[in-house]
This record gives sequence, structure tokens and C-alpha cells, in this order.
Amino acid sequence: MAQSVRAHLRYSIDHEWLEDGEPARVGITTVAADALGEVVFVDLPEVGAQVEAGEPCGELESTKSVSDLVSPVSGTVVAVNDAVVDEPGTINEDPYGAGWLFTVTVSAEGDLLSAQDYADKFDAVVTERFKEVRLAQLEDMRKEGRTNAANFLELSIKTRDLADMLDNENIDKAAAEAKIAEINELAAKLP
Repeated sequence: MAQSVRAHLRYSIDHEWLEDGEPARVGITTVAADALGEVVFVDLPEVGAQVEAGEPCGELESTKSVSDLVSPVSGTVVAVNDAVVDEPGTINEDPYGAGWLFTVTVSAEGDLLSAQDYADKFDAVVTERFKEVRLAQLEDMRKEGRTNAANFLELSIKTRDLADMLDNENIDKAAAEAKIAEINELAAKLP
């Protein structure tokens, strides 16, 4: 099963993700969380610390190994997620949400990959925001008169099924691709 990556994030080859913003948020990917196994200890940089892109800034210890936490950017750490220090398993349960690690005011970026480039490199699947984007496209089709109520309903149901499939961290890539083909085939029949 392929792991999922989020479309709105950028990624390092060391499996950290970056959510752009001021400050930017950093965490590890499902690819890293799955490879590590159950995370049991987290050592994060201190607030005010300077981090350097591509350099270790902390550690993650799991039942399998100890791994360096490598910063995807250079800058000043402005906050750390104390919740993951207290409950390291949160990283495994929700690496893109509650399992975020620290925020940083970015002074320079390291080599970052787009979600698709990262997914291609590590055999993952890009997800998140798919449902919202696809449903907005369907609503536009309905407003433009390119679909009738029955077709709209069928496309909406298939899209929601696919979105539910993609929300699962252990995605069956072949099943997801088959569902996408099914949706595209139905959409192609519309006027």
C-alpha cells in the first residue's frame, strides 16, 4: 500500500514536510513515520534556536531506531509542539496534523520537492483537498449546465468514495487509480 502525502505541502528528501506560512510549520511524512515505526521519544530544537536547511536539528527515537530530524529550511524556531514531546505516538497517528513538530521563521529554503515529485520518488499518493477541488469542479459543471441532476449525483458519490479512499493513510494505489478512471469516464460522457 502506498502512503499519502498532502498536496499543499512541500517535502525534503529526508522526509520532512513544510507548510508555507509565517511562520512555516515542519513535520515528518507518513513515509518516515511508517519507516520509523512507533515513535517513543522526540527531541526538538528549542524556541529561539537557529536551524540550517539539510542539517540535523533534533532526533526521533522509535522502537526500531533513532533518526535525525533534519530541517528543510534555515531560520529561527518560534514554537515547538510540546504535545508530541509528551505523546510521541501522535506523530504516527497524525503526522500531517496534530503530529507537527516545530514552526520556524524562514530565512532560506533547502532543496524542497513538490508533493507530486516527492510522491513519485517515494511511491506515495498525493491527497488532501482532492475532495474539495473535485466537488467544486462538479458544482461548476452543474452551474454551466454540463451535467444533469442524476449525473451530478453519481459523480458526487464516486468522488466522495474516492476522497474517502484517499483519506486513508494506507492507500491501495491501484484501487484509487481505478476509481479515478471510473470518474473520468463518467465525466467524459457529459455534454
